[in-house]
Amino acid sequence: MDSLAVKIRGGTCPMDLLESDRRLRENENVARQDPKAYEKSMLIDVFGTETSPLARSSLELPRLLADVPSPTLQSTTILDFYDRLNTFSGELVQDLKDIPGLLWAGGAVIGALTGLHLF
Repeated sequence: MDSLAVKIRGGTCPMDLLESDRRLRENENVARQDPKAYEKSMLIDVFGTETSPLARSSLELPRLLADVPSPTLQSTTILDFYDRLNTFSGELVQDLKDIPGLLWAGGAVIGALTGLHLF
């Protein structure tokens, strides 16, 4: 019943946390009572920590990196883009051109700009 009261007050019941999170919470509570005891282990030395930029390949998941060149724009003018988008969409742009405020986004636009078929 104590955990219900904690939740009603907007708190988190310790039993809802992972064991590692419960230990961290306990350490934080001890550190509040005696800050010097946990000064070295709880605080990060922002001046001694390495913060230089990392290589892109070390930050991204390997499956997201592709060994293919980036696509180039095939449409160089707005009229060329309109024609490519209309063709790419099966003449749908032409059929819907009289609807005010209609917005096109997503794969059809990318396909018309780059010439890639994404589907």
